[in-house]
Amino acid sequence: MACPLCKSDEFLVKDPKNEFDFWEFECTDGQIHFSDADASLEAPEMTGEREVYCRCCSWHGKIDKIK
Repeated sequence: MACPLCKSDEFLVKDPKNEFDFWEFECTDGQIHFSDADASLEAPEMTGEREVYCRCCSWHGKIDKIK
């Protein structure tokens, strides 16, 4: 799982209720690993339609695009 533009595995997902809150995660071994242990409990469900943002370049899109 990597960014289609820069091949980074570091992403973030915004809170659907507050666009200024976000959770950072990495996609390694085909799994999502949040940088904060509590984030997996608080972050929105990471389904195929969830919008994610690359932390290393300007790419953003549906999480299915990085799988």
